[in-house]
Amino acid sequence: MAWMGTRDIVAALTLTLLFTLFSDFLLNEESFACIVPHEHRLGLFGSDEDEKVSEDELSSAIAVMEKAKLHVSRERMKNRKQKKNQK
Repeated sequence: MAWMGTRDIVAALTLTLLFTLFSDFLLNEESFACIVPHEHRLGLFGSDEDEKVSEDELSSAIAVMEKAKLHVSRERMKNRKQKKNQK
C-alpha cells in the first residue's frame, strides 16, 4: 500500500521496513526489543483483576442497556411519526 501512496519504490520500501520494525519488534509486547514500559503493557487479554464482574456491576449494566433500548425505540417511533406527518 505504501507503493500507491508514494509512487516511489525507495520510499515505499523504507516505509515498509519501518512499519515492520515498529510492529514486530519495538511495539510488540512479547518481543525482546519492546520499548513499551512494563507498567503500560496489558498483555493479550488485559489484567486479571478487571475480568471479575460483581453482581452490582452486572445489574447496573443491564439497567443501562434496557434504558438505552427504550430510548432508541422511542426515538424511532418519533422519527416514524415525523416522516408520516411530512407525507
